[in-house]
Amino acid sequence: MEKIELTYKCGLSRKDGTLIPNDEYYMTLEEQIQGMPGDRVLLLDKDYVFAVALYFPRRLKKLIYEYGYAKEANWTIYSRNVDDESFSDADFVIRKDRYFRVVVIRRDGRPLTEADKKKADSIVAYEPMEEKRPGTIVRPWFRREIEKKSAEIEKIQKQFKNPLTLLLIADSHYTVNGTWDDTATNVNEMAKSVHYDGIVHLGDLTDGMLSKGLTEKYAKKIISDLRNTGCPVYVTIGNHDNNYFKNPLHIYSKDEMRDVYEIPKCSKDYLDYYVDLKEHGIRLIFVESFNNNRFFRYGYDVAQLIWLKKAIKSAKKGTRFLIFTHDTPDGRYDCISVHTLNGKAFIKILEHYNGLNGYKILGLFYGHTHADFVSRDFEFPMVSVNSCKLEFFKKFKPRGAVRWYKQENSVRQDSWDTLILEPETGRMELIRFGAGENRHIK
Repeated sequence: MEKIELTYKCGLSRKDGTLIPNDEYYMTLEEQIQGMPGDRVLLLDKDYVFAVALYFPRRLKKLIYEYGYAKEANWTIYSRNVDDESFSDADFVIRKDRYFRVVVIRRDGRPLTEADKKKADSIVAYEPMEEKRPGTIVRPWFRREIEKKSAEIEKIQKQFKNPLTLLLIADSHYTVNGTWDDTATNVNEMAKSVHYDGIVHLGDLTDGMLSKGLTEKYAKKIISDLRNTGCPVYVTIGNHDNNYFKNPLHIYSKDEMRDVYEIPKCSKDYLDYYVDLKEHGIRLIFVESFNNNRFFRYGYDVAQLIWLKKAIKSAKKGTRFLIFTHDTPDGRYDCISVHTLNGKAFIKILEHYNGLNGYKILGLFYGHTHADFVSRDFEFPMVSVNSCKLEFFKKFKPRGAVRWYKQENSVRQDSWDTLILEPETGRMELIRFGAGENRHIK
């Protein structure tokens, strides 16, 4: 039995099942729980009555094929089953596969008080039918893709000297009733047959449109799912990851973000850091590229440029570098803003150190555009990685970017890369899982 933590003074829209803040009569479960037949919701405190709002696990096509973010990161359809007669003190049994929320009012119908707030996590509980919970399911079309791509990767790894292999995943934008669980299963299955030296998430783990607590829960789920592979996980901070798109009360501080996304404190005021892979002579550098407090939100502060120089200069002679940043420093290839603050200076720093002390900038990787692109305009390639989320829309795609059609319940539902790198020569192969194609990076 699991106690349900209710949000104080929070109601529920009878029209679309979304939350209504500052409602003095209601307490509501913010999260939507995936219920199975036989699951029960129980009342623990007889001073209250409750109702269970049910949501159909159906995905609207417009959420996949049109640009936009669903309310409350919710890809379900509300059943409109709650009315004034729905509130009761009797156990509620889930009869079919449904997501649900719980809504609570005082039995006497009076407005909530601070005393009620103190009991918000001990009024109702959830009792799942554990023996009926689905296990990890590898869908048939993904099983074939796993076998095919594992063989391709193994073949290249044998050809390369001391290969570095990283799994690159971008823009998961977690949603209720989305496809992240399939992606996580695919990643974990691939890791059973492929040796990965690490997993890099290129940012935007969620939409950043929920409360701090729920965004944290979903972000940590993603990181935990990736860590289940047994591989180190490195997160690049995206423009949605500070929860900026909710409201000012829910924006994360830098320290909160370090905790949520497990970012090492290599920079005092920023979420920039680096990791040395000594066996390969490579330093991975991660730089955040968004600040909602600036006029030019996308880009890099001068202090970050100074830090970047130090992060390179402090490495041993002959070190190879891979750079990871959510947005491209080249504003020409951004999907929203044509001006990236200090983007040109960022690139100049990388080019300046490329060749000094035997250093080599092997490549820069980013997400954000939800598309594939390779820029060869500089001394090193800049490579964007498609979003792993189930979506396909035409808006906000930079010139030259390649969009890949996505389709649920097929191999094209998913999309992410395996990077295989030969450190000495800089040879790189990107093996695409799902929608898209393999890429050879010169």
